[in-house]
Amino acid sequence: MKNLLLVSLMIGCFIQASFGQIEKPFTKGNILSGGSLAMSFGSIKDFKPGIDPLPSVTYSTKSKAIESNLSLGYFIINQFALGLKYEILLSREITTSSLTSETEWDITNKDFLIGPVMRYYTKPGIFIEGAAGFRILKYITDDDELKWIKYSMCTGIGYSILINNSVAIEPIISYRFLNTDIPEIEENEKLGELNISVGFQIYLNMINSR
Repeated sequence: MKNLLLVSLMIGCFIQASFGQIEKPFTKGNILSGGSLAMSFGSIKDFKPGIDPLPSVTYSTKSKAIESNLSLGYFIINQFALGLKYEILLSREITTSSLTSETEWDITNKDFLIGPVMRYYTKPGIFIEGAAGFRILKYITDDDELKWIKYSMCTGIGYSILINNSVAIEPIISYRFLNTDIPEIEENEKLGELNISVGFQIYLNMINSR
């Protein structure tokens, strides 16, 4: 992924050197809209040694996930935009046992976070982004009711590789902090992760379109 980012940046430098007349669309009154899509697949094996008379067992877990984010923003001044961003995460984990070869757990997760986002661009097209997300989910069964409170904060740096006056490819390096709180059972989970992604952005010149 690091090599992908370096290649993207090199391509961006070449494109902007070749098309130096492309006007930077990071001006007051413009609208930006875009996002990214990521897919991941994983496999984990967990060996549990047997304790007489119970035999040893290996649990095999296969996972897959699709994560996407979309944002819509408005340049309130030159090179600075405010907007709204939401993230969608769909994942599934299937765990089987070596003893029975049958499915022990089949967990599907649908996650949705929404919150504000802001961006500041430098003149060459480098930008700094900050975003936050918030979500409340209730889980209700016949015996219990739980409420998840989830929020995230993300900051990153990226580069807009302008293909033309309106469309850009954007490699981004970001760090996200994710907190999940379940007050009813006093459980709290915190996660910090470093991400490298490539997204697309569309810039709409609202001033010239009037």
